[in-house]
Amino acid sequence: MSSKGLNMILSAVTLCSAVAILLLAGKAYSRDRHLVTCNTLETVILDSAQRKFVSGKDIELFLDDYGPWRGERLEEVDLLKMERILDSKGAIKESNVWTGDDGVLHVEITQRAPVIRFQKGTSGWYADAGGFIFPLQERFPVRVPVVDGDLPLTLTEGFKGYPESVEEQQWLLQMSALAAGMGSFWSERIGQIHVLPNGELILIPRSGEERFHFGSPTGIKDKLERMKLYYQCVAPTRETPYRSVDLRFEGQLVCR
Repeated sequence: MSSKGLNMILSAVTLCSAVAILLLAGKAYSRDRHLVTCNTLETVILDSAQRKFVSGKDIELFLDDYGPWRGERLEEVDLLKMERILDSKGAIKESNVWTGDDGVLHVEITQRAPVIRFQKGTSGWYADAGGFIFPLQERFPVRVPVVDGDLPLTLTEGFKGYPESVEEQQWLLQMSALAAGMGSFWSERIGQIHVLPNGELILIPRSGEERFHFGSPTGIKDKLERMKLYYQCVAPTRETPYRSVDLRFEGQLVCR
């Protein structure tokens, strides 16, 4: 047999040996993982620098709804069930749960980002940019525009989710778009949005006498630009501010 043929045979034998070792290691690993049980919880709140709606302790309490998981073998832990439980909490937008080979249960949380707040009597709710409503979070209040008055939303204490009717969903998305369009500049200046019985909006500054008659939540960009024009060009010329600034007429600022 030539040296080339011998080398090929030796290479084949070496490869087979390596595969056999890997298979045995895989079986041993599978057998070992089968014996590993969950023992500790490790939680990461991805956006905790911006919001602190939930904590690691909250996550542990939420998982009480799952039942005992400590001592459960890794292969028996129902990770999807855990995620469903966590995702059902209003302030949590998304959760990812997985187990490590060392028995650690890993939970990664993304919180909801409110853009607007609705107030009805003593009850309050946040809504995010996608129109998802969830109750206020006492631990960490967020400074966003507050909407009150004749809210065209059917809201009950503790409500979370999306409005049922198409009309309510559309109005909510318009209001979320208004809050998003305001951005940090107007959010620092406008603290309240009052809904009149006819559905029109009054924007009320955090400080100042003006009341901005916004009309319906449409033509948002144009109306906000005219509000900015008022502050830049009109307000500085007045010793006493106007009480009413009407933005409902396209291209006009009607001040009284």
